[in-house]
Amino acid sequence: MANSVSSNHEQRLVFDLQLEGRLNAAASVGNGITAVFGDSGAGKTTLIRSLAGLQAGVQGAVCFDGVHWLSGERRSLAVEKRRIGYVTQTPALFQHMTVAKNLQFAAKRAGHSKASKQAAAISSLVDLLVKERWQQQPVAMLSGGEAQRVAIARSLLANPQLLLLDEPLSGLDATTKATLMPKLRDLLLELNIPTLIVTHSPLEVATLADHLLLMRDGVIHHQAAVVDMLPTLAAQNVGQPFSMLEAVVVAIDDDDQLIRLLCNEATLWLPLSSRPLAAVGDCLRLIIYARDVSLSREVKVSSSILNRVKVSIVAIEEAAYKGAAELRLALGESVLLATITKRSLRQMQLAVGQELWAQVKSVSLG
Repeated sequence: MANSVSSNHEQRLVFDLQLEGRLNAAASVGNGITAVFGDSGAGKTTLIRSLAGLQAGVQGAVCFDGVHWLSGERRSLAVEKRRIGYVTQTPALFQHMTVAKNLQFAAKRAGHSKASKQAAAISSLVDLLVKERWQQQPVAMLSGGEAQRVAIARSLLANPQLLLLDEPLSGLDATTKATLMPKLRDLLLELNIPTLIVTHSPLEVATLADHLLLMRDGVIHHQAAVVDMLPTLAAQNVGQPFSMLEAVVVAIDDDDQLIRLLCNEATLWLPLSSRPLAAVGDCLRLIIYARDVSLSREVKVSSSILNRVKVSIVAIEEAAYKGAAELRLALGESVLLATITKRSLRQMQLAVGQELWAQVKSVSLG
């Protein structure tokens, strides 16, 4: 029976892996969420398979929490003895079992304490991922997106000491993805174990991860905190640039069902329904699309838009599509992006250094 991992124990995954013509990657990853980001063919899946011990021909070293898993060409620890939660692009569920039995199999092997805080958080997310009506269905009857949700739930129930998630949200529609991502991030932070998430979506990186491994041609070219890579990520989200802000909950308005947040001394409001368990002092990650930011020289107090913040123009650049401009706006130490038409840019006679009011029409939780 697997023992539960202490959320206070700092674990570290250190690797230096080579696979001729396909992989030459080295990094050190600690507790928390790390995105493995890059274009298709960058070597992301090969890296994850190598870490799991499933890639043939790989050489080098893998050391987890002081225990050597791979040394040279020899496995120092059998794959089945590594407590890894691994979600592949094609969900590897037991086809002869129902959804419920797949989940029960993982939970039984993990030996969760029902009283533990982590177990309660996992149970809550599993309930969100797996609809009640699926429970008695054979896995073969699920759609690709449904099977992916069950696979994520099963990996969490297995009480892993390391999570490897290869494009875990690729089969989900945009609405489901937007709902699940902040809740998945919350749980992964609660588990506080090393988690690697493979993705080629800049938005998924910004929403889920704190650290980034940037891969190209089988090599990890850059390692950084996600906040330091936001301009690069936003630029790669072609046609849909976004900003990521971190804000602290300062009050809950039960009458109006709103959360009041403070971001660099600016006030923002969110519907309480978007984070019903929010508490004063919580730090929330916010995703704001540039298209949802409008600009005004004066604060429009008569507007129905609640979120109005004072900003200054840092840069004005060409947008990804014709007839538009992208503005980088300073909100304290954070950067807010806005996309406006070139006509508006001319009519408002906007220039770098000017102060404006930004109206944020929509805020998503990351």
